[in-house]
Amino acid sequence: MTEKNHEGSSASADEPVVQLLSAQFDAVVALANEIPDADWDRETDLPGWTVQDCFSHMIGVERQMLGLGEDSPPVAHLAHVDDDFSAMVEAPVELRRNHTPTQIRAELAETLANRRQALEELGPDGFDAESWTPAGPGTYRDFMLIRVFDLWMHEQDVRHGLDLPGHLAGPVVESVLRHNVAKALPMIVGKRAAAPAGATVVVNLTGPTEATFAVEVREVSGKKRASLADSTPHAPTTSIHIDVDTFMRLCGGRVDTEAAIGANPTAVSFVGDDVLGRAIVNTLSFTP
Repeated sequence: MTEKNHEGSSASADEPVVQLLSAQFDAVVALANEIPDADWDRETDLPGWTVQDCFSHMIGVERQMLGLGEDSPPVAHLAHVDDDFSAMVEAPVELRRNHTPTQIRAELAETLANRRQALEELGPDGFDAESWTPAGPGTYRDFMLIRVFDLWMHEQDVRHGLDLPGHLAGPVVESVLRHNVAKALPMIVGKRAAAPAGATVVVNLTGPTEATFAVEVREVSGKKRASLADSTPHAPTTSIHIDVDTFMRLCGGRVDTEAAIGANPTAVSFVGDDVLGRAIVNTLSFTP
């Protein structure tokens, strides 16, 4: 799907998701400019991907959003490419593996500037339009909120590869938690972790961003249903306390629970049913 598929009635510079994407574009470009050339080949948590590869991926997806085609080089020789989806994602990365950091920085800045302009010119009707999204049918606005999430996650991949923590608070992070994480938690608690009917779960995230999510599991017409609770229960079945960085790395499948706890024994703790709590933490991954 491209920007030109949506024609709105007026410009959308004040559209909240445009402001979020614009802020994330700025963060990505600033980070790329901060990293010395010598560090661009450092490995990240993503199999087979270096710091440079993460930026190349961002360029490739945003060029696709602009409707810009490019060559698709062979990728079957790469050990971490094992299905059609990973091959599709890998193509723009492989295409740029011989590029210099200077070339990547320039293309990244140009691509994101063009995307910003296209988004600002897209009217409200375009953002309200029905659209495919990686999470299922939704609106183009929903799709762009997922783009905020994806870009921020890959920014964090780069930061972890370089031991350069940052951007763990602010509007983008709040959007990721509200629009992406909150929607996934009921499925994780009720289906993946198999929390029983009657269970209540509280996830407490600690700094730099603090947030609390409560999920309740009820039996409705003989079927188990998990949903976000309207309020935080006084005595939940289990409470999970976890820092936002570790939590999001687990949500992104970047690290497993044992590795996270091994690296930082205080990163995750449980109050109440720690078996259920650990089952939830073990199944947090919900992004590709």
